[in-house]
Amino acid sequence: MLTSKTKQKEDRDDLTKLLKEDPENVEALYKRGLLNYSLKEYKEARDDFTKVIENDAMHAGAFDNRSLCNMMLGNISESGKDFKTFEKLKKSAQSKG
Repeated sequence: MLTSKTKQKEDRDDLTKLLKEDPENVEALYKRGLLNYSLKEYKEARDDFTKVIENDAMHAGAFDNRSLCNMMLGNISESGKDFKTFEKLKKSAQSKG
Protein backbone atom coordinates (compact mmCIF):
# COMPACT_ATOMS: atom_id res chain seq x y z
CA MET A 1 0.00 0.00 0.00
CA LEU A 2 1.29 3.44 -0.90
CA THR A 3 1.89 5.94 1.85
CA SER A 4 0.04 9.21 1.63
CA LYS A 5 3.29 11.05 0.89
CA THR A 6 4.21 8.60 -1.88
CA LYS A 7 0.75 8.98 -3.41
CA GLN A 8 1.02 12.77 -3.23
CA LYS A 9 4.38 12.66 -5.03
CA GLU A 10 2.94 10.42 -7.74
CA ASP A 11 -0.05 12.74 -8.16
CA ARG A 12 2.31 15.72 -8.37
CA ASP A 13 4.40 13.95 -11.02
CA ASP A 14 1.26 13.23 -13.04
CA LEU A 15 0.29 16.91 -12.89
CA THR A 16 3.80 17.90 -13.96
CA LYS A 17 3.47 15.68 -17.03
CA LEU A 18 0.11 17.26 -17.82
CA LEU A 19 1.59 20.74 -17.43
CA LYS A 20 4.34 19.96 -19.94
CA GLU A 21 1.58 19.55 -22.53
CA ASP A 22 -0.61 22.39 -21.21
CA PRO A 23 1.58 24.79 -19.17
CA GLU A 24 -1.20 27.30 -18.53
CA ASN A 25 -3.68 24.79 -17.11
CA VAL A 26 -4.73 26.77 -14.04
CA GLU A 27 -6.49 23.87 -12.33
CA ALA A 28 -3.45 21.59 -12.69
CA LEU A 29 -1.10 24.34 -11.48
CA TYR A 30 -3.30 24.98 -8.46
CA LYS A 31 -3.56 21.29 -7.55
CA ARG A 32 0.20 20.81 -7.94
CA GLY A 33 0.74 23.85 -5.73
CA LEU A 34 -1.46 22.30 -3.04
CA LEU A 35 0.47 19.02 -3.29
CA ASN A 36 3.81 20.82 -3.10
CA TYR A 37 2.62 22.71 -0.03
CA SER A 38 1.43 19.48 1.58
CA LEU A 39 4.86 17.98 0.87
CA LYS A 40 6.46 21.03 2.55
CA GLU A 41 8.04 22.14 -0.72
CA TYR A 42 7.05 25.74 -0.14
CA LYS A 43 9.16 27.45 -2.83
CA GLU A 44 7.80 25.13 -5.53
CA ALA A 45 4.27 25.62 -4.22
CA ARG A 46 4.69 29.40 -4.22
CA ASP A 47 5.94 29.24 -7.81
CA ASP A 48 2.86 27.24 -8.84
CA PHE A 49 0.47 29.65 -7.11
CA THR A 50 2.28 32.58 -8.76
CA LYS A 51 1.70 30.99 -12.17
CA VAL A 52 -1.98 30.52 -11.31
CA ILE A 53 -2.23 34.22 -10.44
CA GLU A 54 -0.44 35.20 -13.65
CA ASN A 55 -3.13 33.31 -15.58
CA ASP A 56 -6.09 34.22 -13.35
CA ALA A 57 -5.61 37.36 -11.27
CA MET A 58 -8.98 36.75 -9.56
CA HIS A 59 -8.07 33.32 -8.14
CA ALA A 60 -8.57 33.95 -4.42
CA GLY A 61 -7.36 30.49 -3.41
CA ALA A 62 -4.02 31.04 -5.14
CA PHE A 63 -3.47 34.28 -3.22
CA ASP A 64 -4.45 32.62 0.06
CA ASN A 65 -2.12 29.68 -0.48
CA ARG A 66 0.75 31.80 -1.80
CA SER A 67 0.36 33.84 1.39
CA LEU A 68 0.86 30.66 3.42
CA CYS A 69 3.90 29.68 1.36
CA ASN A 70 5.46 33.10 1.83
CA MET A 71 4.82 32.85 5.55
CA MET A 72 6.58 29.47 5.71
CA LEU A 73 9.49 30.90 3.69
CA GLY A 74 9.82 33.87 6.05
CA ASN A 75 8.55 36.44 3.54
CA ILE A 76 6.18 38.08 5.99
CA SER A 77 5.61 41.29 4.01
CA GLU A 78 4.74 39.40 0.81
CA SER A 79 2.54 37.07 2.82
CA GLY A 80 0.59 40.01 4.19
CA LYS A 81 0.11 41.55 0.74
CA ASP A 82 -1.21 38.27 -0.67
CA PHE A 83 -3.54 37.78 2.27
CA LYS A 84 -4.98 41.29 1.84
CA THR A 85 -5.61 40.55 -1.84
CA PHE A 86 -7.26 37.25 -0.86
CA GLU A 87 -9.56 39.08 1.58
CA LYS A 88 -10.56 41.65 -1.06
CA LEU A 89 -11.32 38.93 -3.61
CA LYS A 90 -13.28 36.95 -1.04
CA LYS A 91 -15.37 39.99 -0.06
CA SER A 92 -15.97 40.81 -3.72
CA ALA A 93 -17.16 37.26 -4.42
CA GLN A 94 -19.46 37.31 -1.38
CA SER A 95 -21.04 40.61 -2.39
CA LYS A 96 -21.78 39.22 -5.88
CA GLY A 97 -23.53 36.14 -4.81
